[in-house]
Amino acid sequence: MKTTIRVDEYLAALRDENGTCDPGRFTIIDHSERDELEIAEIVAATGVKNVVDMINFTPDRIAFQNTIASVVSNIQIEDERDFHPLVKQIYDNKVTPKLNIFIEKQLPLITNYVDREVGAAIKTLDRPSYKDPFSRLNPIAAKVEEIKALVNKRIASGKYKLEEFNLGETRKTIIEKIAKDAIKKEILENIIEVTVNGVVEDIIKEKAAFKLPDNPKKKEGEENIVVVRPISMYSGNERHTFMLAGAPACGKGTAESLMIEQAGNLGVPWNDVIKLNTDNYRSLLSENSRLGSEVWKHAQLNHDEARLVTYKIIKTQRDRVQTGQAPHILFDGVALSQEKINLGTAEGGRVHIKMVSLEPEISIKRADERGKRTGRFVPTSFILESHKEAPGNLQNIIAGNIGQDIEFELYDTDVPLGARPKLVKSGNLKTGEIIVHDLSSACTFHGRKYLNAKAQEIGDIWSGGEKASSNEFLETYLSNHDLQVGVQYQGISVLRLEEGIVYGSEKQELKQALHDEAFINAVNKEARHAEAQIENILKLSKQAFEIESLRNYNITENYNEFKTPLILQHKLHSQVPPLVSDYLSIPSGNVLTLLGAVVSPIAMLAGSSAQVMGNATTSLTSAVSYDPLAYGIVLGASALIVGISGYFLYSKAAEIDEKWKLNHNEEKDTFKIKLVNEKKENKILNNSINK
Repeated sequence: MKTTIRVDEYLAALRDENGTCDPGRFTIIDHSERDELEIAEIVAATGVKNVVDMINFTPDRIAFQNTIASVVSNIQIEDERDFHPLVKQIYDNKVTPKLNIFIEKQLPLITNYVDREVGAAIKTLDRPSYKDPFSRLNPIAAKVEEIKALVNKRIASGKYKLEEFNLGETRKTIIEKIAKDAIKKEILENIIEVTVNGVVEDIIKEKAAFKLPDNPKKKEGEENIVVVRPISMYSGNERHTFMLAGAPACGKGTAESLMIEQAGNLGVPWNDVIKLNTDNYRSLLSENSRLGSEVWKHAQLNHDEARLVTYKIIKTQRDRVQTGQAPHILFDGVALSQEKINLGTAEGGRVHIKMVSLEPEISIKRADERGKRTGRFVPTSFILESHKEAPGNLQNIIAGNIGQDIEFELYDTDVPLGARPKLVKSGNLKTGEIIVHDLSSACTFHGRKYLNAKAQEIGDIWSGGEKASSNEFLETYLSNHDLQVGVQYQGISVLRLEEGIVYGSEKQELKQALHDEAFINAVNKEARHAEAQIENILKLSKQAFEIESLRNYNITENYNEFKTPLILQHKLHSQVPPLVSDYLSIPSGNVLTLLGAVVSPIAMLAGSSAQVMGNATTSLTSAVSYDPLAYGIVLGASALIVGISGYFLYSKAAEIDEKWKLNHNEEKDTFKIKLVNEKKENKILNNSINK
């Protein structure tokens, strides 16, 4: 026994004698040509998950949906408050008269045609294909065969039983019903869409004016006259796609003001941008619908139809992009979609993303307050799921679109009323440059992937009541060599991640950051759920200051002077390479070089003394055999040559060894400090520090 407000569960409950059905009506059911029991039977027979695909809307409803989509896609809206009345005026005064002619003259012909053709196909439903080999060339007969196969599969699997719900259906009658709906739906959708778009095009050509209800922006007594103006078309990088994302009640309205500001800087008039937001037309779709008295459910009862209208708008935009000319567009929603991003970047277009972030507890409270004020409620479970999925959504978009002309900004909207949201992260994926403006807020945002989306109480959102924080996104950036990431503290870069290396700043700000508890917690591997990613950065940063101070003979002062930068380098290997058994052992080449350098002068000195005493003079061959001086020189030179050769052999082996390490991806999360030397006079000191 359960009450549901999901349309598929609602229809399943209709067929269950023990099911409890919600008194509210879904708009897609309320405006269908079939009643809800027939729809429930059709969905059960086909097993289709997206119920709206099986709904055969009435002609007037199809026309209304297309009027909304066409106005959004083609007409500039100066004031958003004029959108609803303008749609109604166009539908009532321009679309409806043509629709009535269509219903009177063409609809009966279409209905008769579909009934006749489907009926003929049903008569030969079970006839062997060899007896009618050309039937598949008939698109209607082919559609009937497709539906037959779907229904037969459901019956054979036991998921659909004809006698389970007594509508007097047989296998043939249910197949015939589904086929007639599908074919008629396709014909009506195409004809009515073309008709409505033609009406809107005529309105634009005529520069028609509509008298709308009073608008508070107008002066008292001034008529609200709207003159229709077309949306402009752009190509290449002159076409801009704006995207707003974030969980419900997180302050996307505030972020939109920043988007409008950005559009102005780009030379894009905001009224010349298509605004794609299902909330803009939910109330239009809810009119003349039986949604019930429980207002908090209305958003879900019209959700499927609102998505259908959105799909129509996106389809129009996609068709235009393929021609090379399309308008600017704003996608205002909860999550970032790769499909919409692909649409934005197609044919050289540019994409601008703004995502908003807020504590889940605050957004739940705001959503409830807004629902009481506007009647538009959002389920708490959906809010929590949106918060949980947002970090991964942003990371996936970044990782999957490097090199694309995409800019993004992440904002924290938990600021005083009227204040500008706090910028947390920003980036340009075309150049691969990302800046973490507020590391603590970024870790808080990414920690939300660990919240409990099924929580029934505020206190159950976090395990143990402790909010999670995660710096794993830094490890993702570090491992991606196509990114250059700067981590800021108080507006100044203190850490830089580039090509797998973390560079520590020599500036005073990093030293200050290491005394900031929020910064320490964000970098420290002990941050909850960080799972040892970017481990030891904090410790190594402190060591870096100590080493840098030692190199400059000053432990605490002169941090603003120029100093050789330090590198915190990530080791990407864990196995011993094949060429050098122990990379950290004393190299044999160095030993031989040292031996040659020491033996040579000693041997030469001994030989010289022997020559003075013996006063011997011989040829080179004799000297080798008998002259101590020559013998010492040859021995010393040989040792020196062997030593130098050994050293170079070791260097080459070490070079190959290093390449081997970089080619092995078995990560070991440790770090080492490497000093980048620029002054020869510090060579001895630096060598001792490195050891």
